[in-house]
Amino acid sequence: MVQRASLPRWGTLALACLMGIFTSGCLVTDQIDLPPRAQTPPILSPTSPRSGRVIRFNTDLIELKLNLLIRDEDTTEVLKARWRLLTGNPPPRPPASPSELDYKCPELPILGTPGTIERELPEIVIPGKRLMRGQCYLIDVIVSSSFKSCERNPELFDITTNEDNEEDVGRASYVVLAVSGEAIDNDISQSLLDTCPYDTYQAPGAMTSPLEK
Repeated sequence: MVQRASLPRWGTLALACLMGIFTSGCLVTDQIDLPPRAQTPPILSPTSPRSGRVIRFNTDLIELKLNLLIRDEDTTEVLKARWRLLTGNPPPRPPASPSELDYKCPELPILGTPGTIERELPEIVIPGKRLMRGQCYLIDVIVSSSFKSCERNPELFDITTNEDNEEDVGRASYVVLAVSGEAIDNDISQSLLDTCPYDTYQAPGAMTSPLEK
């Protein structure tokens, strides 16, 4: 009588897995849960003018320009930017079509560069004729990789495909005080100057005089 050698159950499975390395592989049914990747929103940092200060803009100038940098740890993310100019008089109204938006629609992609977390935001240019003397304005800037289409929803300025989560949204705001030369005769404008630090607007790259530092 010929006796056949037998392997314990665990030995049979181990042998099957080993054999599978050379055939189709060993099937693993246990699911491995990896920890979620930490995500931080893109951060807008101004290069000119400084953040948190009122921009005192001379309406005799042709245009106002804003230059900003984006800091985003995810360099593979394709970002887009939007901006708008708001004032209390008259009340802001949603645009009727993408052609009336302050920003380009569809937005230009802002690509990251391997090895650096900084990338440049396209320069924001506001014609001086849009800033009426004696009025205060708010410039809203927003950056995201998941905006809803501006062509289909031009009035949804800061709505993304993930409306309940701000992990992919970067924001910055500037107050603009429109004046002409040194004359200020608007009570609201004067009150704003008395209570808020301000920077006199200079085009990007212009030298700052010792008296304006």
